Amino acid sequence: IKECDWSSDVCSSDLRALGYKTTIETNGTILPEDRTRFRQVDLWSVSPKLPGTQTTTAGEEARLTDLSAWLSFDRSDSISRLQLKFVITHVQKDVEAVWDMLAAINDLVHVPVFLVPNGDAFATDAKEGWKLFRKILEEVHDPAWGRFNICILPQIHVLVWGRKRYV
Repeated sequence: IKECDWSSDVCSSDLRALGYKTTIETNGTILPEDRTRFRQVDLWSVSPKLPGTQTTTAGEEARLTDLSAWLSFDRSDSISRLQLKFVITHVQKDVEAVWDMLAAINDLVHVPVFLVPNGDAFATDAKEGWKLFRKILEEVHDPAWGRFNICILPQIHVLVWGRKRYV
């Protein structure tokens, strides 16, 4: 597959002609230029950095993901091209941050929301990884979370290959 110049339709149309679907995972701080660019990608996996994981250099503020803007792009289309993914490291603090982000937005039922235990827990000790998984499950067991399309998934690639790169 060639490197794509997303400033044109060439790449996505070439890939679609070959039967491929495109997915872009992003922290979501930069939006596509317009709805046309949004529609060129089959699935946008927006994975906002939670407050405890954002790093900045001196004098620089962390850029927050504007989920409302992403949702406005998504609602303009007949099919959903959006999913949200949150990597959970510190269960109580991170799940609370996710709740705050999601609760501020109306009508998220059509958008899949993945809560993913940080793969480092599985990479060092699978039992610790599953313990983290269960803690997340317990946190979102509250019926109030039912208004969201929540799915809790481990990082399968970490379970299978550990932290190896390029596998």
